[in-house]
Amino acid sequence: MYKFAVGNTADNLIKLAGTEWRIDAVIRCEYEKAMLGDGQDHSDEDWDNWLRSADEDTLITVQMAVEEWLDDMGPEDYEHADLHGYSSRGEALCFFRDVSDTTDLFNIGIVEGAHPGSSYYAAELRMDIAEANALAVEKGIPIRFARDMEWP
Repeated sequence: MYKFAVGNTADNLIKLAGTEWRIDAVIRCEYEKAMLGDGQDHSDEDWDNWLRSADEDTLITVQMAVEEWLDDMGPEDYEHADLHGYSSRGEALCFFRDVSDTTDLFNIGIVEGAHPGSSYYAAELRMDIAEANALAVEKGIPIRFARDMEWP
């Protein structure tokens, strides 16, 4: 199951579209469907403004269309998903590599290719899950770790 990072949904969708042409195509398709029949001439380049001003229901519809594409992607797309935070493993990698100041505290190893030619990218917890969760509680850090059994 693929999901979006926490934050502004419109900005996340626009960022995703800029990194993956197939996601851009999914969003543009949703834009075209939304613009059909309103009797106005719309530039194909207006989709990002449309997305920024969209109501919550529209954002949910677009997000669900993108998530459906992400769920259907093949193994060749996993590396892209991991690097950009589209997968649960990728979201953890981006969080611990780019955002969190707790990487050392939780003994998180950032792996960007396990060996030359490898497409394995991840943030690996290198301590016991129960110990890491106890440490998070003790330090008042709102994060919990769990084993992800869904990844191939």
